[in-house]
Amino acid sequence: MPIDWEELRADLEIDAGKQSQDVTYGLERAYASLGGDDGSAVNGILVEWLLSSDDRKRYDARVLARRFHILEMKDALLELAERLRAEPSAKARHERELVCQIIAQFERTA
Repeated sequence: MPIDWEELRADLEIDAGKQSQDVTYGLERAYASLGGDDGSAVNGILVEWLLSSDDRKRYDARVLARRFHILEMKDALLELAERLRAEPSAKARHERELVCQIIAQFERTA
């Protein structure tokens, strides 16, 4: 039975309490356990998270993209970088820098 990633993330958030990195670690473990076809299906969910207005979901998606080198997320990363360019906040600038680092990593190894 496939994993419901939204439910998994919600459960991890409840279990983690204030330790948000525990959510990310749990998602990393779950992603590492996937087979090829399951990974492709989950990548679509991660693209949705990356383009979400929820910065915690974007964070988790960025971490998984970088850690597992999910090239299918490159277009969404480019889209997010452009969206963040239009936001004047320091937080958006910082997130954009992180997104651009992932894009550069993908381009170096392509």
